[in-house]
Order: sequence, then C-alpha cells, then structure tokens
Amino acid sequence: MGDAQKLKKMTLVVAIVISLVAIVISVVMCATPTPAPAPVFRYSANRKVVSREFGHVSKIIHQTWDTIESIPPCCEPVITNNLFLNPDWNYKFYSRDDRRRVIAEHFDARILAAFDKLPTSTASADLFRNCVLFVYGGAYFDIKSACGRLTRTLEHAAGRLVYFKWPYGLGPNDHPHHAATFLFWPAGHWVLKRVIDEIVRRIHISSPQQINNFITLVTGPNVYSAVVCAHVPFEYMLYTDDYFENSFQHDGTGGEYYTYMKSRNMHWSQQKS
Repeated sequence: MGDAQKLKKMTLVVAIVISLVAIVISVVMCATPTPAPAPVFRYSANRKVVSREFGHVSKIIHQTWDTIESIPPCCEPVITNNLFLNPDWNYKFYSRDDRRRVIAEHFDARILAAFDKLPTSTASADLFRNCVLFVYGGAYFDIKSACGRLTRTLEHAAGRLVYFKWPYGLGPNDHPHHAATFLFWPAGHWVLKRVIDEIVRRIHISSPQQINNFITLVTGPNVYSAVVCAHVPFEYMLYTDDYFENSFQHDGTGGEYYTYMKSRNMHWSQQKS
C-alpha cells in the first residue's frame, strides 16, 4: 500500500473516531438533565399588623411524621419530655396521610393541588404545619425539637408573635431568618393565611426539581420569614435569637437525629436532584 493510500485510510479512521466521540458526547449531554435554575421570588405587603393580635393560642401541640411507627427512636424521649413539661397542653400527631386529609377538608382545590405536587415528605410537612395552625391554632414543633414551658412563653409574649430567629446566621434576605422549628399561632390569623397563599403560589410556579433543590425558598423558612417580616413589625414580636436562652432546642436529641437521618439518606438536604 502506497503512502498516499495509508494517509487516506488513516484520515478516514480519525474522522470516524471523531464522529463517534461526538455522538457519545451528544448522547451523554442529552441524558444528563440541566439543573433547574434557582427561582427568584419577591413578596411585598399591602397591610401591616398594628397591635398585639397574636394572643388566644390554643393549647395544642401539633407534630407530624410519615407514620407514628417510623419516628426515629432518638426523638421519642424528646416528645415525652415536651409533654411532661406541658401537662395542660393537648397533643396531636399527624401522619403523611393525615396531612392531606386536613388540607382536603379545610382548604380549596388550589391548595390541595399544591400539596399533591410536592415531591418530598419534608416539603409536604412545610406546607402542612402552616395549614394545621391556621385551622386549629396552637404550637408546632419539629419531631426532634425540645421545648420549654409553653404557657410561660405565651404569657411573656402577651399577644405578640413568638418569633425564633435562626441562631446560626441570617438568611439570604434582609429580614431575620426564622427557625421554623417552632411556630405559635392563633387559629385563623390573616398573616398565616398570607404565608400559606405565598407558599402555594411558589409551588405552582416551580418545577418539582426546583422545589426539591430550593425547598427553603419554596416551602420552608425563607418564604415564612419573608411574609411574616413583611407584615409584622418588630415591636409586635416576642423575638429571640438564642431560643430563649436555650430553654428551647432546635435538636433535642444531641445530634442523634441527624446521624440517624443522614445514615439512611433521609435528610432533606440529601433529597436534592
């Protein structure tokens, strides 16, 4: 075979290889989904709280998990101690099925559709906690969280909204980032309905991937903080940035909850796509 023929054959082989590589790259790129961009949300208030209108909180502790049987064992002593410290408060537990039932019974089809769109249990609990407090009033705690004496806290609040600032730095906005671990609300309050409506709006304009990846913005503490701080002036809050000198604890299990959840890939931060 002459040199010219060898060169022609080599050129053809190189061209075929380049074409095959280009095809493989194209297939891989098509198979890899483009990450959903971070949604940009704005919220503005056309009404402000003008008095201490957050009294009359029902003495009910609300908590939720997928099922009562699947609650992490490390959380059970925390729940028991919370109830021991607050014997005059009633306790209500809600499974994931209960969450949907409450929303279906008390809210319209748009809110139920938003709930049904949520891709994770964490996101559904985010929306639910605001809805259940709007219906019944009371206190909501995360399943891992340890509380102090609730009646004493509300007496100190004297009609102000109890607001727990996240103690580990501010959120991305110019308002104090709320630790949604603890919520106290009177039933039917209009500000809480604004929180629910804004969460629902954000769910409906977000893709499931965006909800998953930016859950704090869509259903979590960022949206709660934005709405509440837009409507409630600081003077009408009982505001704490140290969990009332640590009489409340974000994680009452001393870290066992996070070990349990992350070892099973169940923590919300591991559910991003």
